[in-house]
Amino acid sequence: MRDIAPPIPFVTLDLETIRAIPAAPGDDPMAFPPPPVHRIVCVGRAFVSMREDRPWARIVSVWSEDEAALVREVVKSTSDRSTLVTFNGRRFDLPVVNSACMRHRIAWPWFYYSHGAR
Repeated sequence: MRDIAPPIPFVTLDLETIRAIPAAPGDDPMAFPPPPVHRIVCVGRAFVSMREDRPWARIVSVWSEDEAALVREVVKSTSDRSTLVTFNGRRFDLPVVNSACMRHRIAWPWFYYSHGAR
């Protein structure tokens, strides 16, 4: 008999954020703020695998005022997965999560290990 939950080789990630720090006087209000300025308010993930030669997926979306809890969810989702799939993840999602990890003192070794810093 096969396990009910298959190994999860792919996790997709998408963040929704708000600007946590107001723009300084003289800043361009239309400029997109850098990652440390964002506060995560929602995390969407899809866990994708194969089960009995058919695709299997579970979609999870979490909205919360507790950014630290959301960051812990991302860290947990990525810590034992082989492939993370994002849209613009290297330039936005991952730097935002990494900034939030530093802000909340949450370790995220996967981020550093997966980027070749060994």
